Amino acid sequence: MPPRGGRLKRPGKIVDSGKMATMSNDSLVDGAHDLSGAESAPRAGKLVEQVDRFFFVVWLGIYALLPTSGWASVMFASWFDQKRDLAALRSVISVGHADAIAHNGIGPAYIAAARIVHETLRLSPEDSLVLLTRGSYALSVALGVVLVRVLMRRLTGAPPMATIGAQFAFVGLVFAAGTWHWSDVPWSHFFAAFLAVSVYAMRFAPARLTTASAAGAGVALALLSLTRSFEFVALVLAWGIALVGLTALRLTGPRTLRIVHVVAGVAAFATTTVAVYGLTGKRGLFLLYGESLDTQAGSLNGADVATTPTFSFSLVPTRSSGSRAAASSAWHPTPWRGT
Repeated sequence: MPPRGGRLKRPGKIVDSGKMATMSNDSLVDGAHDLSGAESAPRAGKLVEQVDRFFFVVWLGIYALLPTSGWASVMFASWFDQKRDLAALRSVISVGHADAIAHNGIGPAYIAAARIVHETLRLSPEDSLVLLTRGSYALSVALGVVLVRVLMRRLTGAPPMATIGAQFAFVGLVFAAGTWHWSDVPWSHFFAAFLAVSVYAMRFAPARLTTASAAGAGVALALLSLTRSFEFVALVLAWGIALVGLTALRLTGPRTLRIVHVVAGVAAFATTTVAVYGLTGKRGLFLLYGESLDTQAGSLNGADVATTPTFSFSLVPTRSSGSRAAASSAWHPTPWRGT
């Protein structure tokens, strides 16, 4: 036994014999903390990764809780577009065709999609149009969120925390626009926006272009061409101009479009067109407003013209005037002719 208060010698290390047990316990505690920290770090990383990957689901949940305008019933009773669309859907459901579709007044794909919603969920024609519009709006934003994540990860190699922030920013822009509040009012524009974003998602969301994604893009393009013709032309021109520009600058990467992709896309486009024509009784080529482009004009009575407030900087009260009357008159109703 060493003398009291003596030191116990060990190779390469001298410790106080009275403190051996204490130091040993401290090292065990420190090791346990290090182990728990090492285990919690991967867990937190996995949680962030999952939130990043499924952030579009978070958006869908938020949207389901948002209050909307509730103006759909008012629009169906008073606005020309909504009255026409509802009448066309009712006619297609009852007799298989509609005059508005035959005369290119409304896109047959929009009415065909509403008919599928009606027959699948057994909703009223009004509720079918509303659900189609709300679903199109929510899914178009969800696909936009997915594209933001995919493009940031591929172009910049950003970590999940950065891509989550970018997705938050995108959803913030959507909230700032305020269109979510009116997304329960049936418009074919919402359905067309969903189809346009779907084309980009089919191309860029998968790691590489596949036969299935090419076919999906063909379906979306067919539905878009049979919903809003001018938006379809704008989308095709945008892709064409970008392709020509990148080719001229020699910025194109390895060729990813193969003949099998073209065949799948064309076949899906043709099949979708035939299905839409069969569901709506459409005959002949479709060009939105094609039979009335030379008559898109008219006159309204004063009672039919709405007014919106217009801000005038010249009438803002200054320190010298201090007039409350000027402040109250700074907003002037200006005639606005609805379309």
